[in-house]
Amino acid sequence: MLSLLPLVLPLALSAAPLAPDARGAVAPDRTFDMERLHLDVVLHPETRSVSGTATWAVRRLSPGPLVLNQVGLVFEEVTVAGELAIWRVEGDTVVVEVPGNGGDVALRYRATPRDGLHFREVGPDGYAEVWSQGEGEDNRYWFPGWDAPNDRFLYTGSVSAPPGWKTITNSGHDMVGYLVMLAAGPYEVHGDPMNEVWAAPGTSPEGVSRVRERVPGMMAHFGARTGVPYPWGSYRQVFVQRFLYSGMENTSATIEDRWLVSGPSTGGTRRLGTESVVAHELAHQWYGDLLTSRTWRELWLNEGFATFFADDWQETLEGPEFAAAAALGRFRSSLAQEPLVGRFHNGVENRNVYQKGASVLQMLRVMLSEETFWSGIRTYTTRHQRGLVETDDLRRAMEEVSGQELGWFFQQWTELATVPKLTVSHRWDGQLRVSVTQAVDADHPAYTLPIEVEAVRGEERVSQTAWLTGGRVELVLPLAGAPDFVAFDPRAGLLAAVKQ
Repeated sequence: MLSLLPLVLPLALSAAPLAPDARGAVAPDRTFDMERLHLDVVLHPETRSVSGTATWAVRRLSPGPLVLNQVGLVFEEVTVAGELAIWRVEGDTVVVEVPGNGGDVALRYRATPRDGLHFREVGPDGYAEVWSQGEGEDNRYWFPGWDAPNDRFLYTGSVSAPPGWKTITNSGHDMVGYLVMLAAGPYEVHGDPMNEVWAAPGTSPEGVSRVRERVPGMMAHFGARTGVPYPWGSYRQVFVQRFLYSGMENTSATIEDRWLVSGPSTGGTRRLGTESVVAHELAHQWYGDLLTSRTWRELWLNEGFATFFADDWQETLEGPEFAAAAALGRFRSSLAQEPLVGRFHNGVENRNVYQKGASVLQMLRVMLSEETFWSGIRTYTTRHQRGLVETDDLRRAMEEVSGQELGWFFQQWTELATVPKLTVSHRWDGQLRVSVTQAVDADHPAYTLPIEVEAVRGEERVSQTAWLTGGRVELVLPLAGAPDFVAFDPRAGLLAAVKQ
């Protein structure tokens, strides 16, 4: 998902410092494995409502009833294996007694959703349509499901809508609950299933071309980088009115805001913005959909990767200057004293999963080398495809290909709330001496940092590296004379607040 606002999901992790997580605070226990979901839904735009049947195939894991998320659903019948079941609504859940080891649980229901399923009308909008938005936990407003991302299942579905409307749902793929989608309206469909655009009637050919033309190249690039070709068989972009975000990466069928495709391009900034969103959402088809963060706490493995990969694609078009500017921009956006992955020792939810998450990948890329980093990415992606991932899965893949123990790296960059503060100074006394001092106090623990300095004098260029493990390190660079300039962190591999 690409949002114009910071994303804060409901992790319920606002415990006092050093308080361990409460049971269920990060992810709910699973009594059943959710194996398959089939939805038959009917849209009623005239009443802004939906009706249908959700059939779950479940397999028992531990004693207890089946608990599904729901908000405001009216249940008309619940059966297990075709027989009427014992069930009850408890708060924002429906609880079903399932005998034995599981089976097919069918829930017939109706709802007038106040969230999750959004209705657009001819009056305030250009045309009537309906579309869904599931992340974080909003699909519960239009069908009974499992909203936590700690269970994958095969989804199939069908959607009925008024005559003249086209409907789409991402049937036939395995996914987690928030990635189930539907959209319905009087769309025009452009392209072919591997690169298809669903848009409003009369959308300009230029707009359609703008969002389609780079997709094949992006798919090839991401496939080569990850070691996994585009995995879903079809890719559709559905452009809707007044979407909540720029885009949402539902498996095989991204929903995006209409501004990305409507009307002529308004110049380079708009063009770059459109392409960046398209690349971000497509990258999510690998990171977020093929590999999904096991809990909301690990969301940077979705959003940080998509941000990083969108910039990596753009680098192929714009060159290394773009890459440098993008990396520095991400660093500047990551200086707030916030952890990337909340843990008991800082007692807060995760923050800045987009920019800081991408910054962590940038630092790994520079520290480990291009070849090693991308080998680690391919190992991580191929090993965990169609699975649920945590930060330790990425760490282990990178350790395996590099031979380095990286627990220290992931702990300080994903778990700590601080950002190192560095002061860099240099002097010439026949040799170039560069001093790097790290602020270490009660609020700023000592980070372990790979330090790189480069100096240039005329045609002469020298560099030096060292490890900063405490308060200060000095690097000595041999030059024939005083330097023309000195560059600290020339490859943009270090997130820090630097005074130079």
